[in-house]
Amino acid sequence: MSILFIIGSNVVFYIAMSELGKVTVGSFMGSGDINFVIPGENMDMTIPSTWGPDIGFYLLMGSAIILIIGFCLYLKGIVFNKKNKS
Repeated sequence: MSILFIIGSNVVFYIAMSELGKVTVGSFMGSGDINFVIPGENMDMTIPSTWGPDIGFYLLMGSAIILIIGFCLYLKGIVFNKKNKS
């Protein structure tokens, strides 16, 4: 159940942030110049920027991979133990 929860939350986060990125900066990950208008100053500023997921997103992906590997090894152990007992 925890594997499904972790993978599901990672997928939902990626989809939601991709949609938000399309509306705001154009993509989920990338870099470029973002134009800002400073209210009351009548000034435009262009700021070089980079955006994308941070360490938490990659830690969540890594934990999902570790859980899947552990689950596969657990199932492999169950299968081999049943074959040896017969």
